[in-house]
Amino acid sequence: MEERKVLLTEPIRNPPPSGEKILTVLYTIWAEEHGVVLSDIKITKKKDIQTSEERRNDDGKRKFKEGA
Repeated sequence: MEERKVLLTEPIRNPPPSGEKILTVLYTIWAEEHGVVLSDIKITKKKDIQTSEERRNDDGKRKFKEGA
């Protein structure tokens, strides 16, 4: 019996989980171990986080708030 060759144009049958899904699983495991009900807490995302690529493209220029 020959092995079936997968074409490069063929869609992935089981794509890897997203980062958000992985974090949800980790939070769920932590909550179960610590007796926390996840529906009682709110998980938020920070919007103003600079990515490592943005930092590299920054050419070393840093912005500081005056008076800080």
